[in-house]
Parts: sequence; C-alpha cells; structure tokens
Amino acid sequence: MFQPIDLGECPSEQQVFDAAAKYLLEQEKRCTDESGRKCLYRSKDGENACAVGLFLPNDFPHLHDNAGVSTMMLSSASRHFPPWFLDHLSLLQDLQDVHDESAFLGELVGYTMREWRNQELHSLASLYKLDTSVLDEVS
Repeated sequence: MFQPIDLGECPSEQQVFDAAAKYLLEQEKRCTDESGRKCLYRSKDGENACAVGLFLPNDFPHLHDNAGVSTMMLSSASRHFPPWFLDHLSLLQDLQDVHDESAFLGELVGYTMREWRNQELHSLASLYKLDTSVLDEVS
C-alpha cells in the first residue's frame, strides 16, 4: 500500500515542492486509470500517486478521482484534504499539471518523461522563487 508523505501541519512552499519534485522525478510515470488516459490521485492498486495524491491520507474518499485539486477544494471533498492544502493550492495545481502533462507533452518535443518533468519543475521553482537543489540531487 502506498505510504503518503506527511509534511505536518504547516509545511513551507519549499517543503511541498521538494517532496513532490523528488517523487515525480523518481516516479518516471503517471498515475492513471486502467486505460492510461485519466490521471488519478492514487492508482487503484495503491502503488502509485500523482503530485497531489502523494500527500493524501489513505482514507481520503476520492483517491481514484481525476478532478483537479482546485475543483476538489471547492467541493465537499475539501474537508478531507490536509489543512495546509489551501495555503499552497496554486503550487499544488501546478505540480499536478506537471504530473498530468508529462506523458504527452514531453514526447511531443522529444524528451523523456524525466527530462520533461525536470525542465518543468525548474520553471516552477523559478516562478515560485524556490531552491532547485532537490532537482539536482535526484537527476
């Protein structure tokens, strides 16, 4: 069973980025449904997660949904997210996009999934003014 990452009550933006970026670069695949088309927070076999799903507790009632984190935060599901999600919603949405888009956009420009994710994560770090040393450690 997947072991979610617990960042405590009030992680910094850097801590969220570091944990998600490390996971995404080591993962080298998307977390999808059986068809491989729809990204999920957590795979049904419990072995894989997306950039948002890796922080969700195993009893989260919508683990196998494919709605964006922003949409889910506006629904009744929001009470099940870790309390800090709202503080980092923009970053989480951007990290989710890196996960969801990495399979087809990277291929379009001739990158491996890891190369595409690394490039996109560097761009995100620049946008949010975050340190990128975790990307160098994993790459």
